[in-house]
Amino acid sequence: AQWWRELGDEQLSGLIEQALAANPSLKIAQARIVRAQAGAAATQGASGPQLSADLDATHQRFTANGMIPPPLAGSVYDTGTAQLSGNWELDFFGKNHAALEAALGQVRAAQADAEAARTLLASTLARTYFQWSRLEAQVALAQRLLAQRTQVLKLVQQRLDAGLDTKLELRLSEGTLPEARLQIETLHEQMTLAS
Repeated sequence: AQWWRELGDEQLSGLIEQALAANPSLKIAQARIVRAQAGAAATQGASGPQLSADLDATHQRFTANGMIPPPLAGSVYDTGTAQLSGNWELDFFGKNHAALEAALGQVRAAQADAEAARTLLASTLARTYFQWSRLEAQVALAQRLLAQRTQVLKLVQQRLDAGLDTKLELRLSEGTLPEARLQIETLHEQMTLAS
């Protein structure tokens, strides 16, 4: 269930767990599971014996000066009704069993949808995280390459000053710097687009 933990990157694990906890789509999927489970429980409850009870109590006082004749006029009556009923539908043709299987199928489908959404979110986040990490590593490498080419240019300049190299070597060394700077800017642009 938590395949990203196998990657051994605590920062990635924290990001994915935070995204899973705060994602509204996953909360909706979880609500669908709860609704489907409630429907399955109601369907299962309807297939067994059912017992219901009803209680009704009334306290009524009749007016003494009205249209109601004696002996009711001015009297107080309390009435009450208690009712208990039960039923059990025998499932000869499997209607209730089929309804229960359908409800359980909806629960399993909702769980599968939630797991698919969870996996999609985690994999998308992991892919973006690794793409970002790769770009950061490439920027660091490109910066080291630029520093190395700058150092080579200084050495060629020193060799030219000492009369050991030609201006052609200097121009060739100078020509590698803009390419390295362009590569760094391209990688920074990719990082901006990825974030």
